[in-house]
Amino acid sequence: MDPTRLLMPDRGAMQGAVSSWPAQAYAVDVFVMGADPRAGHGPGIGGFKKDSEVGVAQRAGHSMYSVTFRPQPDEGQILSDGMQAEARLMEEVIARHSNATKPVVVFASWGGNITPPPQALNWIIDAWGSELAVAAAGSVIVYGLHESVGHLGIFEGADVARKESDRIVSSLEVVDQLPSGLYEMKVVLKGEGAAEQAVQRWHDLEPGSYTVHFEHRTMDDLRAVNPEGRDEEQTFSTVARLSEINSSVYTTWRQPWLGNAWAQAVLPPVGDAMARLHPLRLQREGFSDMHPAAIPVAQLARHVRAHRHVLADDHPARQSERLFSNWFEDILSQHRDQRDQSDMQWTRAVHGPACLGAWLPPDMPAETVASVRAQGEIEHLHRELLPRSQTQPARTGANRRSAARLPASSGLVASEEFGHVE
Repeated sequence: MDPTRLLMPDRGAMQGAVSSWPAQAYAVDVFVMGADPRAGHGPGIGGFKKDSEVGVAQRAGHSMYSVTFRPQPDEGQILSDGMQAEARLMEEVIARHSNATKPVVVFASWGGNITPPPQALNWIIDAWGSELAVAAAGSVIVYGLHESVGHLGIFEGADVARKESDRIVSSLEVVDQLPSGLYEMKVVLKGEGAAEQAVQRWHDLEPGSYTVHFEHRTMDDLRAVNPEGRDEEQTFSTVARLSEINSSVYTTWRQPWLGNAWAQAVLPPVGDAMARLHPLRLQREGFSDMHPAAIPVAQLARHVRAHRHVLADDHPARQSERLFSNWFEDILSQHRDQRDQSDMQWTRAVHGPACLGAWLPPDMPAETVASVRAQGEIEHLHRELLPRSQTQPARTGANRRSAARLPASSGLVASEEFGHVE
């Protein structure tokens, strides 16, 4: 392979380069972009192994853009630099491909607590308000949910790459042909499950051990993913308004002072020293090779590597290992739950309606705003389409199927007529 490289914007915002395989494939509409989140996921994202996002994209014959990062930000880089660089990067990619505004595919897992399914899917409700609005805009949104894999496993798990990632990438052409609307993607092992999931005649045409089908969904289906509701999200509207005030005060009064010559000469060394003395950094350096106790540990490690052997599962040392591991896991889980509960109670007390929420009342929920907007758009389309339908002959079954290919307002008709697509 001869990957091309796109130079990143100034100030190192994207921390590296973006490569595309193959270099001559810019004319190909379907492409995949994977970003290494700068947290050690490079092997899973970047294609150091066959069962990765890059490997899956290459096997499917798609262009692949792999975004890499350096471990540390550049001097003077701020968060907004990353936002601007991402926008410039997407502009470049869109310019190379003709269908960069086509379907959106979302993949989340119930085993991940960084971006759980409700958080991963609520943006669809907040942005569109109604599944009819998605269809009316000629858009396709597909989401898939994993039952158990953790947050890191989504990025670098080989099992996920062989199943969900492979099926998502291999099905992009099918997704591109779906009628406008909202869908859930189901990935099942061929020949397993209920009678309707038994081996079908078309399975021989579908590569791999898994088969994919798409089921039509509504906004109520997305709301059912989060049975606890979203009432407490309004608290974060107050948090956001307070953050905007703090940012304005900082920009107006503090930032100019930090920009003078004296501050530029004195404060950077102080900031570097504070970073080096941060407790998280110190605890890692304290257990590194710089610690005096690391010398005998290194010698013991070499001895263990030279004389390594497997103990039986019923060996007392293995049993003790499992007991200690389970006990320590329980301790960490309890600490996590207590910490999360404490943070939740503090946020409710400080930013809730009894405190800052009374001074900075939350904005109207984005879901409500989107729902009202979507209802208005749908009513406008009905008023626009009904006079036309009264002056045109009824469509046959073939004409109804062709309506699914029409953009914008006809997508609304297609969504209502097609129902489930499997």
